[in-house]
Amino acid sequence: MIRQPSTTHFPGSPSMTKSLVTLKSQVALLLMLLLPASYLAAAPSEWGASAEARLTPSVALVQLLGSTGGTNGISLAGPSADRAPEPSASLLLEAAILFSDPDEARAKSTRQAVLLAMEEATGLADRHSTDYELGEAVLALAHERFFTRYVEAESRLDAAVLDGRYNCVSSSALYLILARAAGLDAGGVITKDHSFCVIQAGDRTIDIETTNPFGFDPGSKKEFQDSFGRVTGYSYVPPSDYRSREKVDGRHLMALILWNRATLLERSGQWAQAVALAVDAYAYSPDPGSQRQLEDRLYNNAGALLNEKRWREALPFLERAIGLYGPSTRLEGLAGQARLAILADELELMDPRSGIAAIADAWEQGLVDRKHRDELLAYAYGRLAEDERSVGGWSAAWEALKQGMAAAPQSSQLARMAETARKNWTYEIHNRFAILYNEGNYQEAFAVMEEALTVLPGERLFRDDAATALKAIKP
Repeated sequence: MIRQPSTTHFPGSPSMTKSLVTLKSQVALLLMLLLPASYLAAAPSEWGASAEARLTPSVALVQLLGSTGGTNGISLAGPSADRAPEPSASLLLEAAILFSDPDEARAKSTRQAVLLAMEEATGLADRHSTDYELGEAVLALAHERFFTRYVEAESRLDAAVLDGRYNCVSSSALYLILARAAGLDAGGVITKDHSFCVIQAGDRTIDIETTNPFGFDPGSKKEFQDSFGRVTGYSYVPPSDYRSREKVDGRHLMALILWNRATLLERSGQWAQAVALAVDAYAYSPDPGSQRQLEDRLYNNAGALLNEKRWREALPFLERAIGLYGPSTRLEGLAGQARLAILADELELMDPRSGIAAIADAWEQGLVDRKHRDELLAYAYGRLAEDERSVGGWSAAWEALKQGMAAAPQSSQLARMAETARKNWTYEIHNRFAILYNEGNYQEAFAVMEEALTVLPGERLFRDDAATALKAIKP
C-alpha cells in the first residue's frame, strides 16, 4: 500500500494579511521617530490630533502684521528672503502679549505695566553715559520691577510681568523690549535649550543672562555698595560656554513664546493646537528656525492621526499643509504612508482581481514604492490563490501565484506561497495516484503520473510513483 501524505497548510488569512498589518504598523510608528516615547503615553482617545488644525495665521496676528491674511509667501521649502523690518519696542510688546494668550484683563494690565517700565527705561538713557552702563541698568530694572521666581516651563509675558514667574524666554523677551525702548542696539541669542540677549556697546558685544539679576556681561565682577557708596562685596556670574549659539532678531525672540507653548501642548497630546501656534510663529518670524518648528508640528499632528489609524483624515490635512507651505520631503513621505494605508484598507473590501488592478494603478501613479507594492500584491494574490484553490484545487492556486510572481518577481512572500502551492499540488496528485494504485488500477495510476510529469518533469516523487506503477503493470 502507498502512503498518502497530507498537504502542507497553505498560508491562510493570518499569514496573507500579514503584509497589510505590517504596512499599517509602519505608519503608526512614524511618530516615535520624532518624539521621545514618554510623550506618547496618552491613550489615543486623549490625543488632540485633528485634520481641521488651523493652518493659516490667526486674525489677531494678521491685524498685528498689518496684512490682509495668508502666509505672506512663506514656504517650508525655504523662508522668504524679503524679511519684514524689525518692529518697534511697542509692537514687540504687542506680539509678546498676543503670543502669551492672556485674558483681556491680564493683557491690559500687562501692557500698562510694561509701557510704564519702557518709559522708565527711556529715562535711564539720560542718567547713564555709556551703553554698557545703560544695558546693566535695564537688567536691574526688569528684575526689580518684575522677576521674582524662575519657573522653567513659564514662557508667557503676562506671567512674568504680573506674577513674577519667568524663564529664559519671557525674561529675554522683556529685556529686549525694555532695551530697545532705552535706545540700545539689542538682539537675542538662542542655543539648543536656552535664550538670552546681547547688546552692542561700542565695539563690544555684551551677553546678558536675563534670568539672573547679575547676568549682565557674565564673567565680569560686580560690586555691591552700601547707601554711602562703599564697596561691601562682589557678585560673579561665570560666562556660559555656548558652542552653538545663534543670533536672532526681535521677531524670533518673541516667537519663542509660541514655540514653548506648543511644546507644552504636545506633551499633553494637543497636537492640533500646537500646529496653530507654530503657524503663527512662522507667519510672524519666517526664518529657518520657525520653519523647522512648523514642519515638526505638522508632522506630529499627522503622525498622531496615523497612529489612531485615521488615514482618511491625515491625508487631506497633509495635502492642505503642503498646498499652503510648499514641498516637504517629510510631509510628502507621511502623505504617501497615508495613501498606502487607505489602499490597504480598501484591498480588504475588494475582490482579489480588483485589488490587483488597484495596486497596479497606485504603482503607475507613483503612490507606492516597489517594496510596499510587492507586499500588497502578495496579499492580493494570496487571496486570489485561496479563491482559486477552493474551485480548482492546488493547481489553480499555483497558477494564480505564478502570475503574482511574474508581477512581483522580487517578492519572497509570493515565492514562498507559490512553493507551498506547488508542493501541495504534488501531494494532491500523489494522493490521486495512491488511491488508484491501492485499488489495483495500475494503468490509470500510471496515466496520472504521465500527465503530471508533463508539468513537472523533474519532480522526483512523480518519477518514483510512475516507476512503481510501471513495475506493477509489468512484473
